[in-house]
Amino acid sequence: MSYIPVTPSVKTKFQVFTANGTWTQPANVNRVYAICVGGGGGGGGCDGGVNTSGAAGGGGGGGVAQGWVTVSGNVTVTIGGGGNGGAAGANDGTTGTDTTFGTLVTGKGGGGGGHGSAAPAGPGLSGGCGGGGGGPRGTTTSSGGGGGGGAGGVGNNVNLAGSTTAADVQKGGSGTQGGAGGFGAGGTTGSTFVAAGNGGVGISIPIGSTSLASVGGGGGGGANSNTVGAFFAAGSGSSSGGNGGAQAAGGNGTANTGGGGGGASNLTTTTNAGGNGGSGLCVVIWPEPNA
Repeated sequence: MSYIPVTPSVKTKFQVFTANGTWTQPANVNRVYAICVGGGGGGGGCDGGVNTSGAAGGGGGGGVAQGWVTVSGNVTVTIGGGGNGGAAGANDGTTGTDTTFGTLVTGKGGGGGGHGSAAPAGPGLSGGCGGGGGGPRGTTTSSGGGGGGGAGGVGNNVNLAGSTTAADVQKGGSGTQGGAGGFGAGGTTGSTFVAAGNGGVGISIPIGSTSLASVGGGGGGGANSNTVGAFFAAGSGSSSGGNGGAQAAGGNGTANTGGGGGGASNLTTTTNAGGNGGSGLCVVIWPEPNA
């Protein structure tokens, strides 16, 4: 859990930015505590084929950076946008953009989820939190996408019990300000299913007696399915992250939380797109100056 290191007896003020803007420096204030959450990464898309499906990895949550900084004037705030979900087909999700408090604090955008496809599928992209790896589609294998990393933890891996070769495994991306993405993997044969990975947990940010909703949650991996339409459960997005698709497109991350988008899954010849990542936010807190 994140916290604001201000003595309880000290009165504070804060401002939450959900869009680009300017923090105006009050008189007699030269130190502030700034929290920046980057935009979440988009979930991967997946292609179609006549055999069992490949499922895509979830997007990583936006990274969270925070700390006390010295200010000497007004500060420009830029809110990071969520990454686009991978277009329907073998397309990775894109990485979210950074949220900045001037040049003083930067929350990095979350990595995009890897695409699901005939082996090799796509690995997750690195970012503030890493994107989940995609699962392969093959003539006899079914697969699940890895969960995107969260600001408070790594994305869940796909159960490797059914994986057969190294080509069946795609790694998640690394996280510079949060958890790495989980890896996607293939199954054994026919209708043997492999569960998709859940997104890594986000973190909550208490401010005085209130708190922001959980931010930086990873997107869930897409579900695998077989030629007769059966499928195993898709990965759940954590907190603000989008859920993985179950023979459908991935869900979107929640706006202004940095949630990662969910990975897509398909059935036979259909293709589906990954969910978009949620935009970021910035919070600025400062001690109220003495009258």
